[in-house]
Amino acid sequence: MTTWGVLSTAVDDRHVAARLRGMLADHLDGVVEVPSLPQLASVGRASLLGRTILQQLLVGMSSVPKDVERIAYVDGDALGTLGIEPVLEMISWLDEEHAAVVRAIPVTDALKLVDGSRLVGSMDRRGLYAPQPPHVVRRNALAAALDVDGSSSLEDLAGLLVRTGHRVRVVWDGAEPMTLSSKG
Repeated sequence: MTTWGVLSTAVDDRHVAARLRGMLADHLDGVVEVPSLPQLASVGRASLLGRTILQQLLVGMSSVPKDVERIAYVDGDALGTLGIEPVLEMISWLDEEHAAVVRAIPVTDALKLVDGSRLVGSMDRRGLYAPQPPHVVRRNALAAALDVDGSSSLEDLAGLLVRTGHRVRVVWDGAEPMTLSSKG
């Protein structure tokens, strides 16, 4: 099964960007690059600053051949920090039972509940995670989820897939993967 990468990088140094592309190209069947949010801002494309990871993935997927089933969205910063091994491991965990494999980190910031201008209390962070690249997705599952849900919520890949009945494997940094499902 072929796997392509969608690389988002804000690196201004062409040599570093080429090294990151090369890291993916050495292990995947193809790579397309999409501009990262800081790059878009620097070239006066402020209207695109609201792009989410899912929206950037969809932009990149438009340049991936239609017969490619698995697509890995990788941020240049994450690739530079994590290396290629976690991306390859996530690709290996994508099976027919799961629509995607998403990396997550626990929420560590304090969360406060506010009513108007009055602080009501603190929110429990247990069980909360923040999705972070890389994400690996089966193209047909994403297309099916978009057909069901439309474009009403292009903010969260995992949320969209689970909301439309798909299973998503979540990889917590440093832990074994777990599965999110709307079916319990």
